[in-house]
Amino acid sequence: MRDQYALTNYTNLGFHYSLLVQACAQRPGIQYLDYGDTAMASFVDAGGGWVRFAPHFRRLVNTFLIVSQLLSNSVYVLFMAQNIQPVRFIHYSIYHAA
Repeated sequence: MRDQYALTNYTNLGFHYSLLVQACAQRPGIQYLDYGDTAMASFVDAGGGWVRFAPHFRRLVNTFLIVSQLLSNSVYVLFMAQNIQPVRFIHYSIYHAA
């Protein structure tokens, strides 16, 4: 059962990779698509009324990526500060005891 699940994941990965290759092949001069470009391309490929929303979703995806990176980095800084604070308190209280 487990091997079948792994095979399904590899099959899905191959399918999505082939879609990405096709999307790049349909757009001459584009060698790769980032997340925002992929969102925009999917709305353009959908056609119809979705085309007018394509630039907005590209900006939305890029904005969410920036926010998620900022939040993950702020959590890391908070983690470091919380771990440095006890060390600073121990050394400060030893050397500056009244």
